[in-house]
Amino acid sequence: MKGKGRWRKIMDCSELNKHLVFFHFKMDDIQTLRQLARNQDWAIKIDLESAYNHVPVSRNLCRYLGFQFKDKFYMYHAMCFGIKNAPLVFHKLM
Repeated sequence: MKGKGRWRKIMDCSELNKHLVFFHFKMDDIQTLRQLARNQDWAIKIDLESAYNHVPVSRNLCRYLGFQFKDKFYMYHAMCFGIKNAPLVFHKLM
């Protein structure tokens, strides 16, 4: 469950993740921002809550992002929470 009493969809990609190579990376943080910022620079804060939903997945990979719920089968056509390299992919897109 996420803040404000809402649920976040996280797909169980444990079987898929067994076949993926994990790439270690360091996510930028506030220290990086401080090093890049100059006097009189502007900054903005944005909410990336549903950001993964806007990163399309190749059509031939969608079949690996499927799940069944109440006798129906669904497939993600965008990146979903649960894939071990999703944070890296999203970070590189930013």
